[in-house]
Amino acid sequence: MQPHPSSSFLKKKIYYFLNLIMSQPRTYEEIVNSTNYKFNLSIDELLKPSRRTRRNIDLIHLNLLTPPRPQNAFMLYLRNKKADGMFKSAGSKILKQIGTMWRNETNEVKDLFYALAKLAEERHSIEYPNYNYRYSSTRLAGKRRSRRIYKL
Repeated sequence: MQPHPSSSFLKKKIYYFLNLIMSQPRTYEEIVNSTNYKFNLSIDELLKPSRRTRRNIDLIHLNLLTPPRPQNAFMLYLRNKKADGMFKSAGSKILKQIGTMWRNETNEVKDLFYALAKLAEERHSIEYPNYNYRYSSTRLAGKRRSRRIYKL
């Protein structure tokens, strides 16, 4: 017959299993919904692709609207910070300031925006099921053409 385990042994075992349960991976929705981070846009608005980009406006005028790329964590962070209203200077200055802020953010905030990026990717795949990214550089094509002309 074995001796009855002491209460401290049981407490340690319970503590171990509670930590094990708590350390289990959470879903991206759970990560986003359990945060205390103050967003400047609603989460739904933040996850939608932006319709006010230069690319989107140009494509609308040319009737060549193609699906946008899914937003990454930094783009979501950038949109959230720009919606704050404290950034009113030129675009490149804003990007540098927010880039510095992103590099100085805690891992918790970055993990939150990585989870948001995964949610944005999931929504993007639902909205554009046949989306396939194709790299094309119009700048390189123009440079190649100009080189050919001048080599004659």
